[in-house]
Amino acid sequence: MVKQIIYFLKTEDRKIIDYWFATYYMYSKEYELRREYPEYLMNKRESILWAFHKIERSLNQGYLNTSVLYQIGEDAKDLETPLEDSIEQCNQLFIAILEYLFQQIHKKRIQPSQQALFHFIILLHKLESKADGSLISGYLRH
Repeated sequence: MVKQIIYFLKTEDRKIIDYWFATYYMYSKEYELRREYPEYLMNKRESILWAFHKIERSLNQGYLNTSVLYQIGEDAKDLETPLEDSIEQCNQLFIAILEYLFQQIHKKRIQPSQQALFHFIILLHKLESKADGSLISGYLRH
């Protein structure tokens, strides 16, 4: 059941964001520009966690709401983060979610059915596409 996967990921939220941060974000252009500002990096983590929770809540309610990414796009524009880097960070977050999930399946911390896993992957892909659109809209319209 997809809800089981979503609930599991919700309980692992900080670990997922930490995984994304260490595996992907630390190698981004934005990180290079702001690595000397620990307060910014802490706020970045928290804003991504906040977005993660908003999206997770919408999934639990049965719809895809990525409007929070619009705000992240606006912020990226304000901070002069290149659009390509912002899109890449967003996509890498979705990759990190899947990688983390598969690591936990391998460790047998969660054992979803194949059908639930396939449905979740399709749902995540739809969400990623919609998230990219919201992020780009926020970046370009600001």
